[in-house]
Amino acid sequence: MSPRLAVVGGGDHAMLRRHRLWHRTAAAVVAHLLDPEGTPDPLPGDCYGAGAFPVL
Repeated sequence: MSPRLAVVGGGDHAMLRRHRLWHRTAAAVVAHLLDPEGTPDPLPGDCYGAGAFPVL
């Protein structure tokens, strides 16, 4: 599994200011990690590697 990063825009603390998006995304990532073949990766391809990362 390679490292990944996505920035949640619209606030200085995404877990509080955009909590619905943060929780949905976190749950989808965990579901994908538990079942990578059956659950699609919810993060954009830009989340992988170095450089500029996407803003969700």
